[in-house]
Amino acid sequence: MPLFPSVLKRPFRPLIWQATLLGILAPAAYASTTPTDAAPAAHAAHTAHTAQATVPTSTASEPLPAATALPHSHSHVSSGLNLVGFLTAAYSRDGSGTAQYLGGKEGHLEGALLVTYGQGPFRFLSEAVLTTKEQEIERLQVGIEARPGTMVWLGRVHQPSSYWNTEFHHGQYLQNSITRPAIEAWEDDGGILTQHVAGLLFETEHSLHNGSTVRLATSAGLAPAIEHGTLQPFSVTGSPNGLRRAAFALRLDFLPDGIGEQAFGLMSGFSGLKARNAGLTDLDHIDQTTFGVYGDVHVGETRWLASVYRIRNRFDYGQRLVSEHATSWFLHGEWRLNEQWMTYARHESTLGTRGSAYFQLYPGFISERSIVGARRELGTHQALSVEAGGARANEHRFTELRLQWSALFH
Repeated sequence: MPLFPSVLKRPFRPLIWQATLLGILAPAAYASTTPTDAAPAAHAAHTAHTAQATVPTSTASEPLPAATALPHSHSHVSSGLNLVGFLTAAYSRDGSGTAQYLGGKEGHLEGALLVTYGQGPFRFLSEAVLTTKEQEIERLQVGIEARPGTMVWLGRVHQPSSYWNTEFHHGQYLQNSITRPAIEAWEDDGGILTQHVAGLLFETEHSLHNGSTVRLATSAGLAPAIEHGTLQPFSVTGSPNGLRRAAFALRLDFLPDGIGEQAFGLMSGFSGLKARNAGLTDLDHIDQTTFGVYGDVHVGETRWLASVYRIRNRFDYGQRLVSEHATSWFLHGEWRLNEQWMTYARHESTLGTRGSAYFQLYPGFISERSIVGARRELGTHQALSVEAGGARANEHRFTELRLQWSALFH
């Protein structure tokens, strides 16, 4: 007998897998946790660690606000009202003299405002982004802290099956590189995977007796739709959203030291991508399934961050089904030279794009890239960065050059 009976339609199977895994892990985690005061202690330790890790040594005496200091989860919203602003000015150019493969961002100005509020078990989080070309409410969510370290959120949220985006969010200052891996790109920047959903997000973390920490995050909600070669997530600004299908995501993290100097995890996701003006005749939707692993390791003044994704795209034309597969990976390294200077390098590659009907929907997707860069801290929570490298989109190879100033205000 199959594990899931045929009466259980495919879109619901990822949710069943998540519920099954949650049912297995949650009792085990509760059974092996330290006493009830361990979770708040782990939270405080992680807050201190992340503030020191995110801010350069020269400004570490002025740590980041709690709203931004805990990238691994959203559950650490501090009490009261907190506002954090980000501002970025950047210039990008590729070797052809155009910005065709840079999202149209030759000159780019971006501001982001993160607002959080906590009162008792109640939490609120909003993240708005304003650029020279668009205005978007990236996150708008309300939540309840069921117990220390366990949150339930409702709203437009970041789906958890991307470690990079959970780590850095939309605040450009928080990531040391100018670019993020193409596989991690936001939908409106040419991303090909779901990053935002409208629905529920559940997060929980547990400290084990040996000092390590286990985290689990899972989401269920409305997936983006494919429109004119772009993934369009559900919008909270009142613009028409149309019919949408379900999306589910899951990430399991293991932090051996309990505070995030080392982090390893598993990721999975499912999105039913409704096709609207996608350019493929008779295409109703695409069922996209992803499985991935990641590692984030700090050794002295060096950090290594890597992820590998296996992607299946299943095209539903009504009378026939067609499946494609792709594999995407990146390796990102950072080296802090002193209190002011950091250098970094990254190589990324997505295999299976040539001849793929899915990737042809996104002609600007960068399937291969190698970059090097440097970042210079400029006083308190400001940085100047330069990045250069080579990339390939479809069969077009080109060089890239980027300059960026970024800042955080609170």
